Amino acid sequence: MTSMILSPALVAGAAQVEAAERAERRLALAVDRLRQVETDAFRLAEETSWRSRGGEGFRGAAERWCDDVAGGAAQVEALRYEVGAQASRLHEASERG
Repeated sequence: MTSMILSPALVAGAAQVEAAERAERRLALAVDRLRQVETDAFRLAEETSWRSRGGEGFRGAAERWCDDVAGGAAQVEALRYEVGAQASRLHEASERG
């Protein structure tokens, strides 16, 4: 029976691929959560009355919050894409040895 000894570079490469893939999954969850927060902020803004000064201020704050969260979600999505691409590159490099 022949035992296969993995080179340190191959083991390190596999660990990097696993870490990058794990980071990509976590970023995907973060995007999902941010999108839910964005939806909640939009709903709050829509449900808030414009009839009072306090309501008007709250609605404006909720709309700004919605915009901020949408921007944050877009940035996290872009980062997730980059991490996914890096995971693919690491995986290909580890397969080549």
